[in-house]
Amino acid sequence: MSDHRGIVSGVFSLLLTLACGPEEQPDCSELQELERDACRAGEIARLGAEDSARLLELTAGIEDPVVRGAAVDGWMREHGQAIARERGMEICEVLDRHARRMCIQRIDAAHLNR
Repeated sequence: MSDHRGIVSGVFSLLLTLACGPEEQPDCSELQELERDACRAGEIARLGAEDSARLLELTAGIEDPVVRGAAVDGWMREHGQAIARERGMEICEVLDRHARRMCIQRIDAAHLNR
């Protein structure tokens, strides 16, 4: 169990570093596996609410479900209220079962508060 927490903590640290790093955007395609996924997650963190189509493109290239879920969750926390419910549901569909359920709950709560 502690190994899993260490991995998740490391992924979130890497995501935070990439999201808060310099504005220069790296070429994620040159990276390998987890680093590539974290790089794409960093790109997602820099997207605005108007960039939901780009978010869907980037999530399609993230193989690790934990990284994908963290990236989408962070973006939805920031921009979920600024997008249509239908678009939010489309975004939630890229996630696996548990993360998708949480994403849908966030969308439903956000739209009740409008």
